[in-house]
Amino acid sequence: MLAAQPGQSDENFFDPSHPGWNERDHRLQKLYVTVGKEYDRLWPDRYASPGGNSPIVVDAGLPRTRRGSAGELELLIPLRCRNLVGSVEVVLRVTVGGSESPTELRQFTGCTSNRTLIAFVLPSPEARKGGSRVRAEVSVLDDSGAILTQSLANLPAR
Repeated sequence: MLAAQPGQSDENFFDPSHPGWNERDHRLQKLYVTVGKEYDRLWPDRYASPGGNSPIVVDAGLPRTRRGSAGELELLIPLRCRNLVGSVEVVLRVTVGGSESPTELRQFTGCTSNRTLIAFVLPSPEARKGGSRVRAEVSVLDDSGAILTQSLANLPAR
């Protein structure tokens, strides 16, 4: 939410002494590894920890489009998951060109690597022609249907 505020996304912060997003993310990654090792040492069986299993954390990167080998338009969504046991559901609500009603596509993933790429083939005939815009709303849900993350992007249909 902070990154969406005016002046935040382009690294031009209101306070220039404040660390940028990339620097903070780098620091947090190091801290996460250190804390994870200590957690694993104290509770080798994570479910037995005082708080139970660690919460699932999912980051969805910015979607992008590409053309498949048969000319179909694919929408690619990068995911990074932590503490995932089982799978998450990725829900894509997409509108291509001037279409009024969005199409909803769903896919399950175990998010098996630190960088998982989910690909959706867009069914719209307009998507095959290209030249139009794609509005993509991405939601990632846990096994109980709770939203873990959401994002919205307007992309070219190239």
